[in-house]
Amino acid sequence: MKGTGNRIMTVLLAGVALLAVVLILVSTWRGPGVGGDATVYLTTAHNLLHGAGLGMLDPDGTFRFLSYYPPLFPLTVSALGLTGVDLPAAARWLNALLFGLTVWLTGYALGRATRSPLVGLLAAAALAVSPAAIPQFSWAMSEPLANFLGFLGLACLLWYLEGDRRWGGLALSAVLCGASNLTRYASLPFLAAGVLGILVLCEGRFWQRMGRAVAYAGIGLIPVAVWEEWDYSHSASLASRSLGGGLGVGAAMMSFWADLRGVILGWFTPQSWLDSFLHSGLLQSGLTLALVAAVIAWVIWALRGRSKPEGGAAWRLLALMAIFFAVYLGFILVTYLAITPIIDINQRILLPLHIAAIWMAASLAGLTLKSVENTRRAGIVLSVAALLVCGWFASRSVRIVQQNYTDGLGYYAVSWQDSPTIRQVKALPADEIPVSNDPTAIYFLAGRPAYTLAELRQVIPETTFTRYGDGNWSNDPAQRVFRQKGAALVLFTSVNDDLLALYGDQAAARLKALVQGLTTAYSGADGWIYYYP
Repeated sequence: MKGTGNRIMTVLLAGVALLAVVLILVSTWRGPGVGGDATVYLTTAHNLLHGAGLGMLDPDGTFRFLSYYPPLFPLTVSALGLTGVDLPAAARWLNALLFGLTVWLTGYALGRATRSPLVGLLAAAALAVSPAAIPQFSWAMSEPLANFLGFLGLACLLWYLEGDRRWGGLALSAVLCGASNLTRYASLPFLAAGVLGILVLCEGRFWQRMGRAVAYAGIGLIPVAVWEEWDYSHSASLASRSLGGGLGVGAAMMSFWADLRGVILGWFTPQSWLDSFLHSGLLQSGLTLALVAAVIAWVIWALRGRSKPEGGAAWRLLALMAIFFAVYLGFILVTYLAITPIIDINQRILLPLHIAAIWMAASLAGLTLKSVENTRRAGIVLSVAALLVCGWFASRSVRIVQQNYTDGLGYYAVSWQDSPTIRQVKALPADEIPVSNDPTAIYFLAGRPAYTLAELRQVIPETTFTRYGDGNWSNDPAQRVFRQKGAALVLFTSVNDDLLALYGDQAAARLKALVQGLTTAYSGADGWIYYYP
């Protein structure tokens, strides 16, 4: 009977993983989400596939090798393109499959660690219908591949710790975590968590554990080091970032906390709630801290009175995920404080924490079942709670998937596909290189490179408002070609939000000064085209 029950759970887990794939395919029915970074990935994959190299063409005609981004995702998409499939479609199917595999891995790893296939199945179901995960797997971005590789690497480390501990398992975990970092720079904490996990969770003398940890780090860092050497030789920077945050430490910490609490609460509540009756910063902080306190209390209760808890595999999984959660959060905080340009703290960049939180909650559930006398009653209570969470997640995700299906995502959205301004850009003379606040939209939708409105990439706003083309353009090729070579300034209506982020209540005045005196060649519902008189 037990074997039959396990087989049923295996079939159900496969069904949940398939559901995850279907949800992404429906969400991306019009095409995968494509924005600025996705345009770079897809264009790089296209150029590599057609022999131009790993990079993309700049507006001045020079070929710029890929140095700002790690290479594994565009390399993977390019490899899929060898089959003849359209590259956006390849990215769409790849990320849908990766979501299904990540969901399956969640169910398998949690079921194995807790010795409860039901716990694994419920954890997988929660991830499959998560309103925080589905949007991230719907974009043609590197997060799906990076997160799958990273969590598979940590799962392999857990299996190494509970198995015969051959070096092959340790090396495989290190390679997977290193590959995750080669897909997305923010994935370095996967490798760091693996190193700390070996030191903390592996049995043996300290020097034995230290030796394994050093070997693990070395194996994982070799491909990353090779890539960074190539990156530095082409861009004179590491990951094309520089030291020095744009905000003071105090202001940056407050800003980071405000974004972090919004993301964490967003796992459980719709954004509309946060924008309406949960908009108070004090209330959001209190709810977030209460949630953290509840989790800590749950951990203490589940492990009470046990120096070495029952269910060792579940305990190791909980400990490793807690290590990863802390390392990843610390890494993002340090990056936020010390690196320019400042990273955005949003659901996309904190997706690994969401997945880790699901793994921790499920392992805690497994430990709870080991620590109570009435296991049947506790199992019913935890199962009902998990089903309620899944139901709440699903009710939100249905709306998200439906909206994506109807409206489209990114440059595949109906508004972009039917953009009258893009039609005007396509009609520009072939030798005329535009300047725009959204150059990747022009690159992806019109098939032509465009210069960036450099002011929008600044950390410190301008103090003197001048007409575009009249500023200090000696070091700004975009202003130079606009003034001297008759390039078109293409502004989409999103420029209002771009300037608002930089100038606040002065944004309208800056936009007015930016175009005052320029010749208006086109004015439409979603943008304008200007020339220097």
